[in-house]
Amino acid sequence: MADDAMDAFEAFFRARVLSEIQHLVRLGFSPDCASEAVEQAMTTLCERWNKISYPVSWVRATARGHALTIVKQQLDVLPEDIEDRHPALRHYDDDPVIEHESKTRVTQLLAGLSLRRREVLSAWLDGVEDGEIAENLGISEGTVRSHRRYGLADIAEKLRLEGGLS
Repeated sequence: MADDAMDAFEAFFRARVLSEIQHLVRLGFSPDCASEAVEQAMTTLCERWNKISYPVSWVRATARGHALTIVKQQLDVLPEDIEDRHPALRHYDDDPVIEHESKTRVTQLLAGLSLRRREVLSAWLDGVEDGEIAENLGISEGTVRSHRRYGLADIAEKLRLEGGLS
């Protein structure tokens, strides 16, 4: 890799590694699993740096795939049983709160949302543009905006109820 490409990758790595780990933790993965998955994704990204058009989306998708693989290996169960055993692997809207894995308020608030809304809001909180979120998740920009709007409304309602406000 040329020096300027290596410099660009290193700058990207320094700017993104912690937020990518945090993103996976917000999705329900343990900090250790998230760290390992992001490390694997970043290593591969370094090797392919000049071939990747959207590195944030690429790292997010790749790191999530690595994290799912790590969890599957840790659980050592059949694939059809996985979704019932780990909240980060659920793909339906009634995903349970993952408060036991949360240490920050943002993570606690996002944990009550569906997986898709957590994905959208987590990326949005990290400054990823709607178009890149849409491409990464395979949905339209309008759907991204809708998930963000309703996710924020759900969080606002939760905060209103917690505060005893009417």
